[in-house]
Amino acid sequence: VRVQLKPGLGRHRLRNLGPQHVQAFLNRQEQSGLAPQTVHHHRAVLRCALEQAVKWRLVERNVAKLADPPRLNRSPVRPLSTEQARAFIEHCAADRLGPLFQAAIATGMRQGELFGLHWEDIDWERKTLSVRGALQRVDGRPTRVEPKTDRSRRTIPLPALALGSLRAQRALQEEQ
Repeated sequence: VRVQLKPGLGRHRLRNLGPQHVQAFLNRQEQSGLAPQTVHHHRAVLRCALEQAVKWRLVERNVAKLADPPRLNRSPVRPLSTEQARAFIEHCAADRLGPLFQAAIATGMRQGELFGLHWEDIDWERKTLSVRGALQRVDGRPTRVEPKTDRSRRTIPLPALALGSLRAQRALQEEQ
């Protein structure tokens, strides 16, 4: 807010702020070379702040909702081929994080979900893994948080290779 929003929009009184001001601000940010995702974040912060102002009846409408964000150019995901995945797993087999990499390849889980795993999340008999949390930085500290959506909470089947690798990792941890 201090570095971007206030310098870009602070000269306008809240009740006089219009969608054209927000749109011009977003356009200037994009033209200055900021990444479209960054401009999206700035609009999101402004939208949340103005939504609170609407609730408090400081303004009648949220003008940030009326401004068009820049288009995001999403790169297509190119998954590893079977041969590449096999080579990666073989290369990482001796690494202490090898089981984590195998679980990542086998399940397609997000990084934070993988880092937030606990042994209790694995059902050894059913050969499944339950996503019950994720690791995020909160106030600069790694913290296990609840999944953001109901769809994020899920149970994933574990292939035998990943299951065996995780079982060996658990035995090693208990031994250490």
